[in-house]
Amino acid sequence: MCVCVYAYLRGVVCSALEPHVSFTPNDRSLSLVAISPPRPNPITGDNRNQLWAQDSISSSVLLLPAPRLLATKYTCLHTHSLTNTTHTKEKKTCPSRWSMFSCSCYLLSERSGSWDEGRKDCRNKGADLVVIESPEEQNYLITLTQNPAWIGLNDKEEEGKWKWIDGTPLTLKYWESNQPDNGAGDTRWGEEDCAHIRTPANTLWNDRSCGASLHWVCEKMS
Repeated sequence: MCVCVYAYLRGVVCSALEPHVSFTPNDRSLSLVAISPPRPNPITGDNRNQLWAQDSISSSVLLLPAPRLLATKYTCLHTHSLTNTTHTKEKKTCPSRWSMFSCSCYLLSERSGSWDEGRKDCRNKGADLVVIESPEEQNYLITLTQNPAWIGLNDKEEEGKWKWIDGTPLTLKYWESNQPDNGAGDTRWGEEDCAHIRTPANTLWNDRSCGASLHWVCEKMS
């Protein structure tokens, strides 16, 4: 079974072994469908591909924290119709002022603000704060900004338990030496629950008060 990564697309289908799992986007909610499951109920007028809604999951909805990828960044195939058996990869592009790397588009903010302000701005643009999933992506981002910038990593829910905003486990870590330290008990810094890329000394990560004013990096699929 495959899970398609960039579910924010207009009709995205994964290229993997059968059976396929497809996600049909509806705003920020994703409805899960399957091919020929038990107790089928037809969901389309075209039954040539035997696409059914499964009773056990027909009422289930996967909610994304933002229009963001669901898992590892696999190659996605765009299709104009779920009934089309030939999936043609379309040329990927990014909006004006956004830059492309791999499967994503990135935008460094022109203004600065808190972590929450940065995330709101990204979401208003159909994106979210960047989630770093590979050494290559980390290396790319440090060429994008010469100043500290918010990324989509925080430990707001539980101190010391850092999580990406899309639920991706924190396995790849580029913390600066002796970081994160939650302010190291210095009252000048307060609680440091949000992460940013780059410090004055190097290109690594640091934790900072979420209310600090920094630029931010938005990411969305290309």
